Amino acid sequence: MTYLVMECHKSYAVVLDNEGRFIKVANLGYEIGDRIDFVIKTSEPKSKSNVIKLNSPVIRLITAAASFMLIFLGAWNVLFATYGTVQMTINPEVKISINKIDYVVGLEGLNEDGKGLISDLNYFGKKYQILADEIANKAIEKGYLSDNGEIKLLVDSKNLNWKTNVEDILILELEVNLDNKIKITISGKNEDDLDDDEKEKIIIPIQPDSIDDSLEEIKPEKPKMPNNYSNDNDEYDDDDDDDDDYEDDDDN
Repeated sequence: MTYLVMECHKSYAVVLDNEGRFIKVANLGYEIGDRIDFVIKTSEPKSKSNVIKLNSPVIRLITAAASFMLIFLGAWNVLFATYGTVQMTINPEVKISINKIDYVVGLEGLNEDGKGLISDLNYFGKKYQILADEIANKAIEKGYLSDNGEIKLLVDSKNLNWKTNVEDILILELEVNLDNKIKITISGKNEDDLDDDEKEKIIIPIQPDSIDDSLEEIKPEKPKMPNNYSNDNDEYDDDDDDDDDYEDDDDN
């Protein structure tokens, strides 16, 4: 086997064999670049591989990048992901998207009037109740809303506690902002908006009139006297007549 001298030190040298392995051998006066046919090995062959040590800068860099991604994804989920929505219907219809910490992450006009109403509104970095006040005030300025008008709110979220809390806060906030001159109502879901599981849970009530009618239909009839009973009575009466005849005979 032929070896190529790659490194030379005082007591040992590193050579490359025909199979691509680096071998630590005794330095018998070799120089780098020498080709030799015989060596005295001093250690096990070590493979020519770029093994990355755990404390190497590359590992530290990869670990730091992974940690940053985890922090970034967690922050994204909290700051930018939609946790719930509020739909405001006046005549314009708009939808506010809200993150987990109650800041607005999106604003959308659901009809042409809604798009025009929010065209110059800046929502970034605002709490949802502040933006709701601004939308209501803008609707008044543009003539969409006046005294004794109505704002319908539809709050939607997978978290029912969050949904209820947002409804209560918006009702109070808008009533105070509008001096109780505008009616604030909470809209429920339409059947088309329900999931299949929710639709299965719908119970259709039975009207009282239909219950009364059904009861009358199943009301049992009064029992009739059997014909045999009337015949027995007739026979009993006949027996009485016979008794009277018997008494008359005794008197005689």
